[in-house]
Amino acid sequence: PHSTSGAKTLKKDRLSASDMLQVRKVMEHVYEKVLGADNISQNTASSGGEKQEQEKEEDISSLAEEKIELCQDQVLDPNMDLRTVKHFIWKSGGDLTLHYRQIK
Repeated sequence: PHSTSGAKTLKKDRLSASDMLQVRKVMEHVYEKVLGADNISQNTASSGGEKQEQEKEEDISSLAEEKIELCQDQVLDPNMDLRTVKHFIWKSGGDLTLHYRQIK
């Protein structure tokens, strides 16, 4: 979590991802895995097919964007990819470290 959120850091999670991955997908990952919202996807995945699966992904994406922000020294645009973040915002070598902040 971001230092301004007031939440205690339980552990540091590591995600290996392609540079072309959008920030939106990282937000979804944090929302589902770190914040424990995985039960939402289990409730909607019972039956349906490809169209229902696509709607479920859109729901999770919009929920994640409403509930959390990813930040470095600034709030990251969900449409940016990790390569852009690393080049224009992180500006240093090594692993890219992102913090999340829950929106109240």
